[in-house]
Amino acid sequence: MSGLAPAGLGVSRRRGPNSQADAIMAMMTKTIDVSRLQLRRLKKDIERYHNLMGAHSGSSFPRAATEGEFLASSAETRTALHADLHLLFIELHEADQLLSHLSHLVSQEPELASLRNRHRALIRRCDDYRRHLEKVDEDHLSDTGNLHENIYSFHGKKFDIGPDLERNVEDLLKDVMSSWARIRDRQKNIRDLITKSHPPVEPSS
Repeated sequence: MSGLAPAGLGVSRRRGPNSQADAIMAMMTKTIDVSRLQLRRLKKDIERYHNLMGAHSGSSFPRAATEGEFLASSAETRTALHADLHLLFIELHEADQLLSHLSHLVSQEPELASLRNRHRALIRRCDDYRRHLEKVDEDHLSDTGNLHENIYSFHGKKFDIGPDLERNVEDLLKDVMSSWARIRDRQKNIRDLITKSHPPVEPSS
């Protein structure tokens, strides 16, 4: 996670708008890569938890040699779930910040605002739960949540982390990259037209 500041997002304002936009998209690409990594890790965490609890075998008892091993493995898996889910939501929050900054830089392109509106429900839901995960309560310092099927619960609040979450996040990430590719092409075409209509003046000898 990069911990971007909302105001400047680590991009120099002395650059031109096109250079700033390219810098933001370089950061966005990294954010998208990390988000996809977190999705893969989260999926493995869920599978590991289900295997540990004997969900796939239909057994009523956890598949662990001893109670101590089961408790240790259970705690480790729930900690991984909590951490990977939190990191995923942090990356999605930063992706939204980057999109907001980018939409101001290329304000003549309504496609970015439309993209954010299209995925606003997902972004808001993830951001709300991110803030919930970040609440520190003295009575729950060691609480890392619980998982029932694909429903993760933490301090009384639930979130579905099953296949729908992965699919919706992937849709958002793909939308970001495809929208930017179209915008970049349009911006290039505009610059090319301007150059053709106003060719540089050759210096007189």
